[in-house]
Order: sequence, then structure tokens, then C-alpha cells
Amino acid sequence: VVADEAMTCGAEKVTVTTSIGITIAGNDGETVDAIMKRADTALYRAKHEGRNRVEAELREGASAMTAGAMANGAGNLRPADART
Repeated sequence: VVADEAMTCGAEKVTVTTSIGITIAGNDGETVDAIMKRADTALYRAKHEGRNRVEAELREGASAMTAGAMANGAGNLRPADART
């Protein structure tokens, strides 16, 4: 969960959620479009899974160590080829 407290705006209580999609970019010549597509996929998965969360879309073959370092324990991480 990224945020879980309502804010007060005048007399109204407002709840804001944050959905974040992340990925890893390497120095192997991968295009910016491919990198952004993975991040966008992760973002929409975060929204679909209930919002207010961080999701990562990893390249095929990314290690669990890389995934853990990237998100530092936040959200649900899974390689791009393991989507359900």
C-alpha cells in the first residue's frame, strides 16, 4: 500500500491513491519505446490490481535479486514472461 490516509481539503476528506509502474533499463541497446511499454504495462497492472500499489514489469531473464533491489520490497514483482 502506497498511501492509506485521507487528507482534509476544506470541509471534505479526500483520499488519494498512487499507482506506480517500474522497470529496469540496461545498456544493451533496448529502445526507449520497449522500456516505456514495460513500465506502462506495470502501471496498468497496478491500477487493475486495486490501485495504490507499485508493480514492476521485468525483462525476461531478470533475476529475483535484481527485482528485490529495484523495488526494495514494495509491490508485487514478477518477470514479464510470468504474467497471469
